[in-house]
Amino acid sequence: MCVRRKKAKELLGAEIILKDANGQQLINTRAGRESPLPTSLPPGDRKALEMNTIVVSDLFTGATARRPIISVNVPITVPSRGRLLLNASVQTSTLSELIRSNNLPDTWTAAIVDGQGVIIARSKDEDRFVSRKAAADLQQNTRGPTRLARPMSSC
Repeated sequence: MCVRRKKAKELLGAEIILKDANGQQLINTRAGRESPLPTSLPPGDRKALEMNTIVVSDLFTGATARRPIISVNVPITVPSRGRLLLNASVQTSTLSELIRSNNLPDTWTAAIVDGQGVIIARSKDEDRFVSRKAAADLQQNTRGPTRLARPMSSC
């Protein structure tokens, strides 16, 4: 792996992707130098471009990652290139590790749920729960931009 790509991943905990407005990847820190870069425009990308705002995606399978990820999508304009999209893609395991690093009490279970009610990270049993729909009470208590859920049933 290129030293610059490795440093970017270590610093940000994410892979960086630059795409044109049609979804053609121009730069992808996950891909090897010789790898052809795919074209992909998942819903979070389209929403960011249409609304011209930063969008955090729901969980999806990345075209290059080939595993569940989320992405932070930032539309940008470069005078010589036009509209582009800058993505930071984050693996679910990175987010689960971030939750665990907070040293929560052993009796607590924390989870991050996307806009569709799907668990994208979890402090315990992530292999069992990530990519599955959260329990109804967890979904109900985590609606909105930022929510903390009260104690509830198993998610």
